[in-house]
Amino acid sequence: MQRIVHLDYLRGLAALTVMLFHFQKWETGHWDADSFLGKCGVYAVSVFFVLSGLTLTLVYANKEVSTPTTWVSFGIKRIFRIFPLLWLATAATIILDETPYQIGRILLNFTGLFGFFDPSGDIALGAWSIGDELVFYLAFPFLLWMGLRRPWLFYLVFAGVMVLGVCYAFWWTDNRQSVTVQWPVYVEPLNHAFFFMSGMVWGLWHNRLAALPPAFWKRGLALCLLLFVFYTPGPDPAGLITGINRVLLSLLVIGLTGAWYLATPQFSRWPNGALRWLGEVSYSVYLLHPLVYRCLKALDARFLGGVGEWVFISALLVTFMVSHLSYRFLEKPMMDFSKRVV
Repeated sequence: MQRIVHLDYLRGLAALTVMLFHFQKWETGHWDADSFLGKCGVYAVSVFFVLSGLTLTLVYANKEVSTPTTWVSFGIKRIFRIFPLLWLATAATIILDETPYQIGRILLNFTGLFGFFDPSGDIALGAWSIGDELVFYLAFPFLLWMGLRRPWLFYLVFAGVMVLGVCYAFWWTDNRQSVTVQWPVYVEPLNHAFFFMSGMVWGLWHNRLAALPPAFWKRGLALCLLLFVFYTPGPDPAGLITGINRVLLSLLVIGLTGAWYLATPQFSRWPNGALRWLGEVSYSVYLLHPLVYRCLKALDARFLGGVGEWVFISALLVTFMVSHLSYRFLEKPMMDFSKRVV
């Protein structure tokens, strides 16, 4: 199917906000959960999960889901798309850390199995979401088959993962404890599966929802965005991942992503080119920006005595350059090779 470019826009913007959140947090040493970037620090990653479920459903819903060849092809493409950059980021992190890692943890990271057995055991910063995605990829063929052939079973599973999300929000996490303490629980795939399946629902309902005029979805998009920006969960980051705040912000993210897709936002030539490029390099931006920042901070401490003012802007520019090179010389060749293999 033809590539849906405006979903690349959203993917790129989500990666950009994650990077800006981290740089702001590392520069100031502070995380304000009431700020727009503070909320994006958690929920921009949730946008990735919704987009993943949506785009995969749109691509594979018209294929023969009962044919093993379809899913062998799917697996090959996912492997060549995900693993080369994950290996690079993981290896670079091990080198920079100069800390011995247990061989079991290294193997889990290089095989991608950490999402199944130790979701918080990622080595590259932010790779926990990649581990969760790999879990969702394994479940996707079965979920799509149910969605197309046994809808009642699909929605029963969907209701189940929604209930699990509520359990995580109200009982299995606690706003009286820090995000750091609760991190191993928060990053579990079952705590994010409802985002992925919500994206699948948007894809399965595409034809019926697209019958509504784009103006309806543009208003919905504006409403979700405004509510997300101005909703105040409180300054404590733990409030973002627990209780009613978790429920409301998750629903806003799901609604925003689906409304963005159906509103089909378009931009003029220059914004279109910039946003499309940002979408292409978003995976590299997401995984490589912590490594770039660490290297520049080390250079600043070594040669400039920790001046620091130049690091933020320099880290942005260098991340964009490194991500462009990564996409052009690593990601794109690997994707093209996977197509030839298939």
